Amino acid sequence: MTALAVTAMSPPISDRRTDLLVAGFVGFAAFLAIVGPAVLDVGNMLWLTQNIDSFTHYVGWAFYRHSAWTWPLGFSPDYGLQFSSAIIFSDSVPLLAIPLKLVSPLLPAVFQYTGWWVLACFVLQAYFAERIAGLFTRDAVIKLALAILLTFAPPMLWRLSVHYSLVAHWTLLAGIYLYWAHNSMRRGVAWTLLLGASVLVHTYFFAMLLPIWLASIVRRRLLDRSSPWIVEFVAVVAVALAALWIVGFFPLRSSMLSTGYGYFRLNLLGLVNPQGGILLTDDWAWSSILPVLPHAFGDYEGFTYAGLGGLGAMALALPLLFTERRAYRGKIAWPLIIAALLLTLFALTPNLALANRGLEIPVPQFIFDLASSMRSSGRFFWPVYYMLPIGAAWLIYKAMGEKVAGPVLLLLAALQVYDTSPGWLWLRSYLAVSGSSFATTIDDPRLGEVSKHYQAVRAIPPMTMMSTWEQVAYFALRHDLPTDAAYLARPDETGLTAYMGGIDDAITNHKLVPNALYFLDRDYAAQVSAAMGPTDAMFHVGDFYEFAPGWHAMNVPTTLPDGRP
Repeated sequence: MTALAVTAMSPPISDRRTDLLVAGFVGFAAFLAIVGPAVLDVGNMLWLTQNIDSFTHYVGWAFYRHSAWTWPLGFSPDYGLQFSSAIIFSDSVPLLAIPLKLVSPLLPAVFQYTGWWVLACFVLQAYFAERIAGLFTRDAVIKLALAILLTFAPPMLWRLSVHYSLVAHWTLLAGIYLYWAHNSMRRGVAWTLLLGASVLVHTYFFAMLLPIWLASIVRRRLLDRSSPWIVEFVAVVAVALAALWIVGFFPLRSSMLSTGYGYFRLNLLGLVNPQGGILLTDDWAWSSILPVLPHAFGDYEGFTYAGLGGLGAMALALPLLFTERRAYRGKIAWPLIIAALLLTLFALTPNLALANRGLEIPVPQFIFDLASSMRSSGRFFWPVYYMLPIGAAWLIYKAMGEKVAGPVLLLLAALQVYDTSPGWLWLRSYLAVSGSSFATTIDDPRLGEVSKHYQAVRAIPPMTMMSTWEQVAYFALRHDLPTDAAYLARPDETGLTAYMGGIDDAITNHKLVPNALYFLDRDYAAQVSAAMGPTDAMFHVGDFYEFAPGWHAMNVPTTLPDGRP
């Protein structure tokens, strides 16, 4: 519906300054209502520690800012050690992390930029909604209504509970805007900048924008045979590859491509199900009116509840597809229609889900293996999600005119805010946490003194194989030591398996790295304890056993008692 509906959009006619002012008001007001001002305090990092995804977002940046410069710029070897790492794999928004690293010595010891990033995303979301509306109307009420409707989009707001880099849905709106904007020599430059920036925000946005960009090339080529599409194509590919290289995406090993395609999918009831919980037992409702429907495991990545405002707009626009069909004929909508269909099919996956029931369509295994490079396929419906209310708004405008369409859309926008309030009010309370430090069970200053005599902090088992890895990572961060206790979006599974395959032999033969302080769980502490040498020490602080190789040979006093399981 949407792709057809927006085909008649004409060149921009709105005042950009007015759009920016209105967008600033809508975005800032929505930010204050949903997130609150506390996150704008750059010294407040505690709100980022409530989930392991948001925790690695902060810790990944903190390790990166203090590490030595590398080439490519995005490598972050101190956060991951033998498994290596890059700023892109901690989802720390390289677009901001890299330039802020340049001025890191001028920044306070505790510094988070995520709060300001989220505010910018809200404002840009409203701005590009305004710009899209400006493609077909000058009416301020219609533009205001669409800005509110798209800013209170549950799929974007849901990400505030876990993935702050993925709040940048404005990149998708920018892509939709560029598809319909008036063709000019600047379009290629705009697409190159947008796609390059999307790589530096999150690679999922780059992947979602690719089919829209290719559809845009086709459309512009059909409109203007002289369009320099080859130059643009080469520029986009070159900029994207350069950006991926700079942020440390390469070398990407096959063992880092994980699994999950067909699990993290879009449910066929995604648009009408206000269930925002991750587990089947979670009951995070996003509607004040509609009931929560059953869902299947993994469907949270395809959470796309449209809200009653969005659903109402689509319902009003549905019959207008027929009555207003003359308006969109011959406007070259089919490239975007194809892109939307492909995005939707990829989001659904061959493992279809309807509520809590499933149907598996048999496909070759290699398709799943290839598609698992973008395992959270449910996210790929996001561009289509936005096309639907945009197209509905255009059809309502065409059928009713500005005087009627404006108030109707504004009422729908108000309904959207009210209906989705259970979801975003929960976010308001969830994010209302302030603090400049993260309390752990190993906040013992005596252990901190011990760590000064070692050059790294290691965990057995490493990375997120240890359930309380975040305590170890934060300990290493506070004491300026690299660590292999890390949570990475794309870990080297083969390297991790090989490392753990040899760990028993390393323990038995006393081959653990001698210059590292080890944090162990109880089982591995028992193994290490049995193989300890006369100069080694083991302590028990908090949730861990700490193995200090060669400690007694250092002749450094400590009041920490020996502790073995």
